[in-house]
Amino acid sequence: MIPRFLAALIVAPLRFLFAVVRFILLLPFRRKVRPWASLKAHGTLPWRTPRRQRWKVGKRPGPSIQAIEERLEAAAGEPGLRGIVVHTEDLHADPSRLAAVGQALERFRRSGKEVVLYWKQATARDFDLAPSVDRILLAPGGMVLLVGHAASMTSWRGGLDKVGVVGEFVRIGRWKTAPERFTRPDISPEHRAFVEEVLDHRQERLLAGVASRRGGDREWAKAVIDRGPYTSRRALDAGLVDALVYPDDLASFLRDGAPSEAKSGSPRVAKAEPMPAAIGGPSHGGRAGNSGEARDPKGHEALPSLARLHASRRWRMRWPRLLPRQIIAVVPIDGLIKPGRSLRLPGMSAMAGERTVAEALARVRKDPRIKGVIVSIDSRGGAAPASELMWRAVRRCAEEKPTVAYVESVAASGGYFAAAGASRIVATPGALLGSIGVFSGRFDTRALFERLGIHQEVVLRGANAGLLEPAHALSDREREVMQAEIAAVYEEFVARVAEGRGRTTEEIRGHGEGRVFVAGQAPPAIVDEIGDFRVALAWVCTQAKLQPARVEVRVEDKLGAGDGLASLLALAQTVNGIRALLGELRSNAMDFRMRAEGLDDIWPGPQP
Repeated sequence: MIPRFLAALIVAPLRFLFAVVRFILLLPFRRKVRPWASLKAHGTLPWRTPRRQRWKVGKRPGPSIQAIEERLEAAAGEPGLRGIVVHTEDLHADPSRLAAVGQALERFRRSGKEVVLYWKQATARDFDLAPSVDRILLAPGGMVLLVGHAASMTSWRGGLDKVGVVGEFVRIGRWKTAPERFTRPDISPEHRAFVEEVLDHRQERLLAGVASRRGGDREWAKAVIDRGPYTSRRALDAGLVDALVYPDDLASFLRDGAPSEAKSGSPRVAKAEPMPAAIGGPSHGGRAGNSGEARDPKGHEALPSLARLHASRRWRMRWPRLLPRQIIAVVPIDGLIKPGRSLRLPGMSAMAGERTVAEALARVRKDPRIKGVIVSIDSRGGAAPASELMWRAVRRCAEEKPTVAYVESVAASGGYFAAAGASRIVATPGALLGSIGVFSGRFDTRALFERLGIHQEVVLRGANAGLLEPAHALSDREREVMQAEIAAVYEEFVARVAEGRGRTTEEIRGHGEGRVFVAGQAPPAIVDEIGDFRVALAWVCTQAKLQPARVEVRVEDKLGAGDGLASLLALAQTVNGIRALLGELRSNAMDFRMRAEGLDDIWPGPQP
């Protein structure tokens, strides 16, 4: 702390001197602010701006929501700025993050400025920002893929019968539907009801976004969705967009056209040769033809970015921090829960290792600089023993520091098991929670081996030695043993959740049997508060008596592959990771307490 303080005392006068010299040198020159600027929202939109990593390589996650809010707040005070153009190309953010961007855009509009949304093409996700903008422009030839939502429910039973494989599963809870794909030839009413509930939630959000194009007319929105998808001309005629404009003609279109022209029923189609979108450029300039105007190689104007606009201010001074900030740690639990170390292999889903997560939680629990913990969960579950060890690590952390479980997408089965150890659970409205249930099983492959001409004989030592042997049918005794085992695991699951949530086991059992809840409709026993990451951060800061704006949010992510210098060794780590994964799959074959609720058919990740 003392070296940091001394360094800040040395750096502060130098920064101040540089800022004064810069201000004096720019004072004779008139600062020109062009009427329009651009904001490119792409990637996953992390909530807070991450710490700089000098040796970080690989694709960047895009601007943070914190940075977007700061840039919009500064731009709202620019008297010469008329509005901004928001580009959403390559945007893969969760709905809650898009909602946060929408709120920032609405605050910007209340300053009397205009917001224009620009699409090269659009999907249902892009309509989340529609209620927060004044106009929507589309590139000619771009598609608006507006068709609603669909989910595929698959049963493998018929195919397994044809190849001679029999699924032998037992479960606790009629809503624990994951093994049904192997045991039922059709879709159960419970699984269908769950899928329809999730689709209804998504469709309601889409209807709200589309209806905002016509004053909230939901009947019009339903009719428009049912007639999709749309070419650019059909989208214009349907009123989904206000004009068709090529990317390289945006600046001239916005300069020459008035907002009323786009809303009068005769939107303009800009006539220009298609060019790649140009969103960068200096923040000084005037009308077309003036010197210093940002242009592409063919002479088309380019809109300056909000970052360049902010950087063009005469006075810029960022004071160094004399004292280190208090830290709020974020510990992620991403992917399938497994014993051992976490894995993140290129091109594959992440796996959350109980050892990695427990070590991270122990580290933040013992660090005196860290005043609170956010356990960010995106997991459908996993191995029961690993899930309980994670619950224990979260619980110990909650006993010593303010600890909240934050769910943006899904925390089901083992993922919810781990979340229940926190002092509080905060989830976004569309997050999936619960799935308190257990199933176990294996496959009988004797008929398949016979068809392939493979002869196998099973020799057993021990009354239950054939439980996991695929060339052996489950006996009545073995099935009873398996049923008793998962019943014990289920009771332990219920007891741990009840302890962590401060509820009775009877109340938790009433919400069990594998039920999965959409957070917005979940009972208080399952979730404490509906909100985004900022709500979770605010609760932790309140408990720790800190101000959210003055804390440093640090992600404790030690998975390795793709992070820092370790990315230079990605190939070697991939080989080692696959080797470790195969080894663990072999060892885990002896543990038949099975994996989490199978939500892949309906919730393949953080998508709208």
